[in-house]
Amino acid sequence: MKRIINSKGKMAFGALFLGAVIWVSMLPTGMAYARESGGTVDEVISDSALYMDDSNWDRDNSRQLSRNWFGEAAADLSKYDFGALLSEYFEIRCSDFKSEELTYNTDLYSEEVKEEIAKRHNLVRSMQDEYNLTFLDAYNTLYIKSVEYVDNVVNVELKEWIFYDYDDLSDDKVTVDTSGFGTEHSLVLLRTEGGYILGEDAYDEADVTGMTSVFYVAADDSDLVGNRDNISEGIQAYENYTYSPDAAAAYADTYWSNYNPAYSDYNSIGGDCANFVSQAIHAGGMPMDEDWFWRSYGDRSSSWAYVPAQRSYFAAKGKLIDNPSSSQILKGNPVWYYNSSSGRYSHAAICVGTNSAGTPIVDAHNNDRYHVHWQLGGSNYWGGFSTVQLDPTAAEPSTETTTQSSTEITTESSTESTTLDTASDNTPLVGDVNADGKITADDSALALQKALDNAFVPPCQEKYSDIYKRVIDVNADGKITADDSAIILQKTLNNAFVFPSER
Repeated sequence: MKRIINSKGKMAFGALFLGAVIWVSMLPTGMAYARESGGTVDEVISDSALYMDDSNWDRDNSRQLSRNWFGEAAADLSKYDFGALLSEYFEIRCSDFKSEELTYNTDLYSEEVKEEIAKRHNLVRSMQDEYNLTFLDAYNTLYIKSVEYVDNVVNVELKEWIFYDYDDLSDDKVTVDTSGFGTEHSLVLLRTEGGYILGEDAYDEADVTGMTSVFYVAADDSDLVGNRDNISEGIQAYENYTYSPDAAAAYADTYWSNYNPAYSDYNSIGGDCANFVSQAIHAGGMPMDEDWFWRSYGDRSSSWAYVPAQRSYFAAKGKLIDNPSSSQILKGNPVWYYNSSSGRYSHAAICVGTNSAGTPIVDAHNNDRYHVHWQLGGSNYWGGFSTVQLDPTAAEPSTETTTQSSTEITTESSTESTTLDTASDNTPLVGDVNADGKITADDSALALQKALDNAFVPPCQEKYSDIYKRVIDVNADGKITADDSAIILQKTLNNAFVFPSER
């Protein structure tokens, strides 16, 4: 039997036609399953056996991404006397993406939590209509940060990561893409004669599912205002720098959940979203200046880590677009979100490309977001959106999916790239992944692509054959990972830095 998706995304069952050929087509950021018969392509998703078999995937799905990113962080709930309760509760949350039905043991939850469970389930299912998609599968990973026993109460601080697979119905193909997000939970468990019940769960994931727990209290972000609250007048719209959207996106994909220890984390004082966006843009080649900088936790500009100031600063760096269309959200560019309650822009994310259907996707912090729909909760949650195209002359993308090719945006004059002389064409330059004789942010982006997809063949592999690993494995640990990408990026920002493999 096959699960068939009609034009409205409803599931139906039909027999497998004789002679039908299942084919898999690799897309730049997603994958398509389809059946070709008689010169036409029907919209068909394979049954669960084919879907869940990792060997049928040309790229990672929700389960593989969970293993790759968080396998070592997964909590062993069996060692806790409340483990069975949490295991069931977080399976309910994951199942919201997998089933229209909501079934669970209601005796294990307070009345408030039961209301929250039902509300979130409906919100998650409504995401399919909001974003015109169909959920296919989901997988979550838990990490327990702390456990405190106080009399008959247990307080648990827990981090949850969820990856979910979906088909974006805005194109005429069946495509499978994966998004992910992290959520901080503060849980209160109450001991009873029969075990435990879940009394409270304070969390906020409104920018993905639209759900904010009634127990959640938002932190004040006023401490994010830095050394310079006022943006200097007369900032030049174009300075001398080379901006690589690919490098900015590669940085975001590397540090969306694994925070870069070279920078501070501002989640505890209101949010890390603007800080993360600034890091990615800087990694893309935007130089710091007196009005946009970070030196230490307390020594930073407002425009670096505070959303309203950041938007004001970048408005002078490119083309500011309020209430943009999807076609105006470009890779490597920031997106800001207007909070009607506070009367200001209060959240930031960075576009990392598009999914298989051409819909822009973003990464963000606070909470951690990976390849999620650029509207982050949709127009029902936010009062408006804003973006800056860092290259105002950039053409709006076509409806075709963006490619992985590296495209640099060059302003009036480019800064020199880190360049080292090579002895000959047969002598590889460490870090020069694209084999062009210099080390730039593009090399970092290609190294990350190789780390995520071993089948990918970068230019240095074509040129140097079996010795190409010495070019990419810059930390000399015998593997090609995202760490190598980050180290190569560090070299582009600091020419004096020496790769570990060369020490």
